[in-house]
Amino acid sequence: MNATAHVGEVRSFSPASLAKRERPAPTGTRAPRHSRSTRTQIGPKEAAFISGRDCFHLASTGQNSWPFTQYHRGPKGFLRMLDNRTLALGGFRTSRQHISSGTVLLFLIDHASQGRLKIWAETEISEDRALTDKLIGASDGTTMDRAFLFHIRAFDWSS
Repeated sequence: MNATAHVGEVRSFSPASLAKRERPAPTGTRAPRHSRSTRTQIGPKEAAFISGRDCFHLASTGQNSWPFTQYHRGPKGFLRMLDNRTLALGGFRTSRQHISSGTVLLFLIDHASQGRLKIWAETEISEDRALTDKLIGASDGTTMDRAFLFHIRAFDWSS
């Protein structure tokens, strides 16, 4: 993928995909949105949306390069913002969370309002006790032994 960096923005479409999107859209379909850059820093609107979610979907590829998706559920706010470029999710060794380091896509959806926030991130796994203690407020009181950090590369709203 050819990503051109801008101050606070990333272009996430390759020249080939942009050329394909330039073709006239069939009648009744949405117009391409390639002229808009994708933002990289979470603002107040996104922060409120993220803190109000009690679930999200995560897409990645496994060691064999085969794609997979996961569904994560918890109390509202279990996916925490650490800063405007980092999200965190607490983890337990006893759970079957198979989030690995690397590139992931998070999909946060509010079906009632039809709001959809897509986040492209790099994952880091941390066993830092200070961080896991900070995330305990988002759990049911069970001791967390690791944290999954999502370093945001870009995000966009779907309508």
